[in-house]
Amino acid sequence: MTEQRRPAPAEAGGAGQWEASFCRGHLNLSTAATGLATFGYWGALTVVRISLALVPRQVAPQTVVRSGSGLARPRPAPRESPL
Repeated sequence: MTEQRRPAPAEAGGAGQWEASFCRGHLNLSTAATGLATFGYWGALTVVRISLALVPRQVAPQTVVRSGSGLARPRPAPRESPL
């Protein structure tokens, strides 16, 4: 009998469908935190797609990427004053 290979997350069902398993298994999040993270991911994706569909003029792909990158970028911690 040969050993069956487990499919990688992308092979198992597509982008995003592995998120809950990743949050629980690798990040050790609670079920509540995993639910909120998954809801946030799919909710944000849905809101952006609907928003872009309602915009009366086409938005350049570079603008969408730059806007999304700015939202995902962590903010640096405030520096303490030397005084």
